[in-house]
Amino acid sequence: MKGPKSLSSAELEIMQVFWREGKGMTAQEILSKMPEKNWRIETLLTFLSRLSHKGTVSSVKVPVARRRPHSLFSAGISRLDYAKWQDQIHIDKYHDGDAEDLVKMLLDEGLITKECLLKIAAS
Repeated sequence: MKGPKSLSSAELEIMQVFWREGKGMTAQEILSKMPEKNWRIETLLTFLSRLSHKGTVSSVKVPVARRRPHSLFSAGISRLDYAKWQDQIHIDKYHDGDAEDLVKMLLDEGLITKECLLKIAAS
């Protein structure tokens, strides 16, 4: 199964901003959504470049009157698609590709109930 490359925790935080906002944003707008990071714009641009090379972020130049064009960045993969990919990696890595083994472990550890499984199966 081919999918996006895994993301660092910082890259994932940036992607979560895109997924939460649901729209393209300039680097400055992204920074404003992550004030706890206290990053310089150059730091964010480095992460955005890495995400672009991984295929998880795209960008377009947007003209601005009497100024240089701004880059508008957006998610190149949905949260759901990324989660599916990561789930499959987890199942392959820790459960020998056996999703049933994962579900059994969740049941054994009390992280999911039989009632919950029956509800899921019925839907």
